Amino acid sequence: MKTTYDNIRLTAVEIAHLWNGYMAETLVHHIFSHFLQHVDDKEIKSHVEHCHKVSKKIITDFIAVFNKEKISIPRGIKEEDINLKAPRLFSDIFYINYIKNMAKFAQMNYTMAYTESSRLDIRKLFLENDHMLEEIGQMVTKLMLSKGLYARPPHIPSPKEVHFVKQKNPFTGFTSTDRPLSVLEISRLFYNAQSNSLGKALLMGFSQVAQSKDVRENFLKGLKMSKKYYKKFSDVLVDGDIAIPPTFDGEVLDSTESPFSDRLMMVHVTYLNSYGLGTYGLALAQSQRIDLITMYTRTMFEVGAYGNDCATVLINNGWLEEPPLSPNRKRLTLS
Repeated sequence: MKTTYDNIRLTAVEIAHLWNGYMAETLVHHIFSHFLQHVDDKEIKSHVEHCHKVSKKIITDFIAVFNKEKISIPRGIKEEDINLKAPRLFSDIFYINYIKNMAKFAQMNYTMAYTESSRLDIRKLFLENDHMLEEIGQMVTKLMLSKGLYARPPHIPSPKEVHFVKQKNPFTGFTSTDRPLSVLEISRLFYNAQSNSLGKALLMGFSQVAQSKDVRENFLKGLKMSKKYYKKFSDVLVDGDIAIPPTFDGEVLDSTESPFSDRLMMVHVTYLNSYGLGTYGLALAQSQRIDLITMYTRTMFEVGAYGNDCATVLINNGWLEEPPLSPNRKRLTLS
């Protein structure tokens, strides 16, 4: 009898990626639903519509796997978490930058999901998702370039020679704060500043419309942190005479009527905080200057603490959905 690798049990890793993917896709799908109520630019609207359809397809595919494997479908984000009649909160420019950054985030997750999965049908599913997100990234980048909205990373003169590190003194050598920034360090500083710029605008809008006091206070704390990190990363670039990314503060409108439930916004901020923690870890690994290592280490600690604050708000409100857990073997042996 021929073995069909589509029928073997899902691994814990595959379930984790399916669960996490479903949660993220239901979130962005409903955010796109609100964007579509207000987007004015026809070209940007077509991209929002495309992303809305792609997220719906991915959600449908995930549900099919859950049903086939008799796995309970997560609650995720539902229609009751958005108010399509609420005024717009962000501009079209914010919409397209949001899509680009969230597509980048999702593609990284689906690439990891593909490489860490073993069942052929699940690998195929994640690979298809990765390709769809790659296509979105290409489309959005092309549109932003055509409209002059793409913030290009900094330039440096092209290297003409190959050099090797020789100085071992930490105060005057390669790890010294006096050394010019490497391209690896510039890359992480620029994109971390850019992520905080977008996060700052998102938290500004969320804090304007949050209904409950604890949620609003959490967003204001996150907003303060985003401002701080945007400035810290940008200041390092400026000190090195390197260009910095723009801010999106002007793309937040003055509405105070929430298009999103407090639950949706808290879940969104928690996801982005987790993503930020991962990018700071990557930046730490790619930095050699002592000041940058110290900065990223402290930043990761603070972001981790804020993540705990987010989890506390979610738990206190009954919003934190628990991922699938392994069996409690000790409890089973006592039953």
